[in-house]
Amino acid sequence: MAEQPLLTWVVDPLSETVRSQIGAVRDVVMAVHDRITVEVVLTGDHASSEHVAAGVIALLAADGATPVQAVEDVVRAHADEGMDVAKPSSFAAIAHRRSQDGEAVEIFAASDRARAMAREDRSVARDLGDPRDHALFFSGTTGVHRLPAPDRGARAVLAALEEVHPA
Repeated sequence: MAEQPLLTWVVDPLSETVRSQIGAVRDVVMAVHDRITVEVVLTGDHASSEHVAAGVIALLAADGATPVQAVEDVVRAHADEGMDVAKPSSFAAIAHRRSQDGEAVEIFAASDRARAMAREDRSVARDLGDPRDHALFFSGTTGVHRLPAPDRGARAVLAALEEVHPA
């Protein structure tokens, strides 16, 4: 059980479903970010999932961007632009757009350490039931609670969150 409240978004950045529901996740995070820590746990069953997760981890290591925005940038690059986000060079391009050091992001995305961190995320996702596309979980003093699916909208997720963690 978490001493500090934590909202965890378990997400497969290669999922087509995530692209259509990312707005609801963003809205939830914007509503709670000042009182609940938000983290992203990366998952996926694609052959390239570990490389994609390593790239997202590299983006997050490069600056203090919100985890949801980093994932959203990758989802948009993949889904909207057709970018091969399994390549570290793609993360360099995404990093440049974010005014980050693209070379450093590319190097870290290709590293054994980033891939090991991606495997750790996958293990955490499995411990949480390994949702197919994505899911939100709240961890607090009352335990871990799976929140309604983002396809139900931000209001439904926030209402459920209010039940387990009143403001």
